[in-house]
Amino acid sequence: MARTVERKEVLFGAGTRPAARAVQSTDPGIKEAGRQLMAAGTAVEELLVKDPDADRGPATARLVDAQQKLLTACDGLFGPRPWPFDGSPSPTATN
Repeated sequence: MARTVERKEVLFGAGTRPAARAVQSTDPGIKEAGRQLMAAGTAVEELLVKDPDADRGPATARLVDAQQKLLTACDGLFGPRPWPFDGSPSPTATN
């Protein structure tokens, strides 16, 4: 789930697999970060449905923050990236 968040170049909402899987985690940090991502994604989706022309800046900022919190929680659980179970190099890894 963390790899999916890390690799996303576009924002995604509450219906995404990473948020749904994170809220089912037994790790409290991952679970809470998943809840925040789910809430932020839902808020963006609701805003887009209610008013497609609305300023999405604040809602998008909350979504990006929630995505980062999930990555941070995963770093706390698995250690710094790249994670050993990830077959490809992390885009944030340094040589």
